Amino acid sequence: MDESNRILVVDDEPDNFEVIEILLFSEGYELFYASSGQQALDLLASVQPDAILLDIMLPDISGIEVCRCIKAHDRWAAIPILAVTALSSKQSLADCFQAGAEDFIRKPVDGVELRSRLRSLLRLRHQQQSIEQLVSRLRAANERLERFNSNLEQTVRDRTRQLRQSILTDPLTGLPSRAALLQALETALMSPRRCADSPFALLCIDCDRFRTINSSLGYAIGDRLIAAIGNRLRSFQGEGAFLGRSGEDEFYLLMEPARQGFSLGVGGGADRGQSSLAPIPFDTVAAEAIAVAILENLQTPFQIEGFEVFLSACVGIAWDSPHYHSALDPLRDANTAMYQAKARGKGSFQTFDPTVHDRLITRMHLERDLRRAVDRGEIRAFYQPIVSLSTGAVVGFEALARWQDRDRGNVSPAEFIPCAEETGTIVALGLQILQQACRQARQWLDLSLPLDFVSVNLSAKQFSYPFLLADIQRTLAETGCPAAAIKLEITEGTIIEDPTSAAELVQQLRDLGLRVGIDDFGTGYSSLNYLHQFPANTLKIDRSFVEAIGRDERRAAIIAAVIAVGRSLDMALVGEGVSERAHADYLRLLGCEYGQGFFFAPALPPEEATIWLELPASRWADRFD
Repeated sequence: MDESNRILVVDDEPDNFEVIEILLFSEGYELFYASSGQQALDLLASVQPDAILLDIMLPDISGIEVCRCIKAHDRWAAIPILAVTALSSKQSLADCFQAGAEDFIRKPVDGVELRSRLRSLLRLRHQQQSIEQLVSRLRAANERLERFNSNLEQTVRDRTRQLRQSILTDPLTGLPSRAALLQALETALMSPRRCADSPFALLCIDCDRFRTINSSLGYAIGDRLIAAIGNRLRSFQGEGAFLGRSGEDEFYLLMEPARQGFSLGVGGGADRGQSSLAPIPFDTVAAEAIAVAILENLQTPFQIEGFEVFLSACVGIAWDSPHYHSALDPLRDANTAMYQAKARGKGSFQTFDPTVHDRLITRMHLERDLRRAVDRGEIRAFYQPIVSLSTGAVVGFEALARWQDRDRGNVSPAEFIPCAEETGTIVALGLQILQQACRQARQWLDLSLPLDFVSVNLSAKQFSYPFLLADIQRTLAETGCPAAAIKLEITEGTIIEDPTSAAELVQQLRDLGLRVGIDDFGTGYSSLNYLHQFPANTLKIDRSFVEAIGRDERRAAIIAAVIAVGRSLDMALVGEGVSERAHADYLRLLGCEYGQGFFFAPALPPEEATIWLELPASRWADRFD
């Protein structure tokens, strides 16, 4: 460099100096280090810095005071100071400027921002020095001053152009950046050639498990791999198409209506971006063909610094739509389609379906309303009778969540329960249903009604919730409900996920005095080997087998086997989904003790369920005669 670029770095942490040194290595600056405010003041005469990078938080003299001392001295007042601070309040920043700092930068320090701000300060410093020399030595040399200003303006233009280039170019791959992609999309949206017969297509390409590669092989290998992926994708760019990198391992290929001759990159030399180019016309088939070719190409292993790296990707395709008014719209839909492809499995592609966006919005609203309903306690427990198949007596109920929304009306459990499971809201919702069931059971017992138990479902997330036992104990204590009046039903699938831990938790529940039932038994999990480990009271036969009675003899025959297993383990049997008399008769004939389903009654509000308990068992016995 022609001008002196001596930077005094004032920081009490040597590690920070090493970081600054690395960030500024490419700039060719001469760096000097001071570990305290006093040492910085002492070094001014010997170092004569062109700029000072000053940490505000110093152990002896505060950075603010050091700044004031420097600016108060005529000899050093002109040295630009870049304050480094972790403080973010407006008052802290105002104190920096009031003390005389020319600029500031927040911790943690960003390399690009640091270099840019130092360049700016140094440029102003050198400009000031030049002007002072010209004024003092060549005041009359107006021509030289004009030439200097002209050069300065050109420098500013060049720097502006460089800055714009850095914004619009991805430094790792040399491809256009996300900002450039958005500009290209805006241009495509405003194109007069844009019409329904020749829409543009946007492909979103995202690598699978790229973070695993970074974690295992390191970021240096990951960066090399990204650059190699970019080189391969260039072979699919074709004449006039736009290829850019938007994120860590996310690339976009924009194909516009009037473009022809897009290329299918095939053949060798993939790491160097060399391939046989097969021009194809632009249409839906072409976009999907390019997606398939990209996926196949990326499956060829990459050779990176002696490592053979295998990779797969997924591609989402979004076509131009009259509903697009912003560049972010097609970007969003291509990204959505890409995640749809990921849901299908590695190495897949998916064209965006507009109905998917509508479903996502609907789902988002459902999640919002469900959280509010749970927070407000708007979801109530209804009670479906469980009936003795031999006497017709109601022996208990299953507490089921029912949601009556003021705007949505009755929301089906098939709609909101899976949503609660996926979002984790099921933990709070499940606890509310348990609390309601315990209070209701206590009321029925206080009325001396013939209640044996109330069943409450435990979801998989509740079952693994670390405070489950504490929540149950607190609920029993607060409601005064005897533990023996509550039966917790756990699905067969939940048990099979970790049989050993599940058996321990079931035993802990039994130790509290609770009853435990296994729900949805026979739904396809090979749990017979584990069933004997669980001290459960009841086995509930899944509704799919009960509903097959009279329609599918093979599935109905499984019921007999399940009943035999339950009896051998001294478990009571409950048939779920009894919707007609034939179901009840068949179950009773096989020795199943209890039945539950619409043949008896749907889930009832508490006041109606109470009526069922108050009526004599003979009221229902005629159903079995």
